[in-house]
Order: sequence, then C-alpha cells, then structure tokens
Amino acid sequence: MTSIARRSLLAILGALGAGTALSACGAAAVVGGDSGAASDGGSDGGSGQWPRTIEHELGTVEIDSAPQAIVSTSVVLTGSLLAIGAPVIGSGGTAPDISSTDSNGFFTHWSEIADERGVKGLYTNSELDLEAVQAAGADLIIISPIGGDSTADQFDQLDQIAPTVAVDYNSHTWEDVTTTLGDILGLEDAAAKTLEDYAAALAEIKEQITPPEEPVQVIAYQGEHGAAFALPDGPHARLLAELGITVADLPEGVEPEKGRGDVSFVSTEVAVASLTASDVLVMSADEDTIASMEADPLYENVPALADGRLVALGMPSFKLDYYSALDMAEHVKAAYAK
Repeated sequence: MTSIARRSLLAILGALGAGTALSACGAAAVVGGDSGAASDGGSDGGSGQWPRTIEHELGTVEIDSAPQAIVSTSVVLTGSLLAIGAPVIGSGGTAPDISSTDSNGFFTHWSEIADERGVKGLYTNSELDLEAVQAAGADLIIISPIGGDSTADQFDQLDQIAPTVAVDYNSHTWEDVTTTLGDILGLEDAAAKTLEDYAAALAEIKEQITPPEEPVQVIAYQGEHGAAFALPDGPHARLLAELGITVADLPEGVEPEKGRGDVSFVSTEVAVASLTASDVLVMSADEDTIASMEADPLYENVPALADGRLVALGMPSFKLDYYSALDMAEHVKAAYAK
C-alpha cells in the first residue's frame, strides 16, 4: 500500500466517524401513514399510504407523497439508498480519486451503479454545497446526524429546500439502516428483498468455503500509522460469523474506543506484538496491501505473515453496506474456497 493509500484510509476511517454499532432499533421511525406498504424497489420511488410522518433525531417531518427525487448529503447512506432502488438524483461525496473513491468522491463499490442511474455528484470532501443541493431539485433530502459526512449543522437550511430526514448510520447496523430507509421511502419490500438476497448470498458462500478452525484477527494496516483491530462484536465480525469464522477477542491492553463500534486503533508496536492469530484478515486491503505488509520489516515476525496466511478483504471493506459486505464475503470465499 502506498503512503498515499495509507493516508487515504486514515482520512476515510477518521472522517466517517464512529463505526456501526450493534442496535436492534431503527434509525428513524415512521409514525404516520402505512409503514408496511408494498414497493417494487424501482427508481420511481415507493408506494403505499401517503402522507407519512417520520420521527428522526433532528425532528419530525411529514412526507406528502412517495419521493421521486432524493438527494443524499451522506456518502455512506447513498450506497444503502441505491441498494433498495431509491430514486437518488444527487449525492455529496468524500475525498475524490483516492484508492476507494471516484472523481465524485463516491465509493467505488457502488459508483458504477450511481453512474448508471444518473446520480449527480454535488460536492466533494464532505463540504456541503447548499446551492448545488437546491439546484438538484430534490423532493426529499437524506442526511446523517453524526459522522464526517454529517450535515446536521445545516439541517434547518436543508429542510427549507426540501423535507429532510436524518438517518443515523453510526448507531445502527447497516441492515437496520437499510430497513429504516425502506420504511421512510415506502420501499419496505425492496429493503426486505435486499437483505434476503444478502443472507442468501452469504449462506451460499458458507457452503463453498472451509473456514479456519481457530479464531482469526481482523485489522486495517496503516504502515507507520499503526493498525486498527476489528472489534469481536463489530460489523466485520458479524459478517464473518455468518460464514463460520470467529474473530478473536481484542488483544490484552487494547480497548474499544469511545464512540466507535467497528475498530480500535493501536500503534504499530502494539499491533505487531498483538498479532498472534494463525490467520490475519486485512480490511481495506488488496494484494498490494498484503505485499506492503510482507515487505514491512516491522511485521516480519508476525506468525500469519511468516506463514503466508494474510487475507485481503477488499478495499471497500472499511465501511459495510450491502455492496461492500458482499464484496468482502467474496474475498473470504476466494481465500478459503474448498
């Protein structure tokens, strides 16, 4: 991994804020209308009973009819919107043209889909452009109330442009967020189908692999900047558990960080001393990343590296949604195929 790529990973992991934490609750609630409405999941918006009233972290909003033109100011939420066929016309972006993003700052694991559906990049580097949002002509705006792509401070201004709903992806699983977005948009059936397809894909992959018998460790390698250990109850561990793979407990002395539910950052010294598992799975990584680790003299005595048991989980695996979770599962399949 080049120094630019390492800095890119650091920037994304930091800018997106806290990781997805465990929660059984939705990120917003439909308190009016028909939350069980059917939907075809197409780009023409949802169906069901309208208007519907949505309670969310930043207030309550009434949506008069099924949205036909959605703007997302959260690049993380845009992927989940696309996965359920929501009619997204524009989105904010993060840092453009790095290892995991295109020129719009869209994540590469769904950027081609966004391009096919005509989603316009409204701004990059998570720097909200109110004029661009207004010019897009949205009838609904989706934002995150927290995280590096949050536009909560501009909620009142956005809400004057179009009804605005805040959906918290930090405090809920990506699966719960998918369900919540479906409830808000009248795309309940599409959201349910998305999760069914995901579960079916993982079940199929599980039958095609021989998982390691011992618990694995999952890290994000950042060279001289240290590493980040995936939490044993975080989103990456839950995906791996569905495939029959157990993630080891955090090493002694490594504690979960306040406000994060995905990873815990440590120094290179701590990472090297703590990597004792036979298999180490590397987030936000491709074969170039693995080559960089193998060439890093600080890691030369790590058992998994010495035994050639480092597994790249794909560049999109830093933040899971429907698309990146499936991509990560395919990398696991390639590593442990029967």
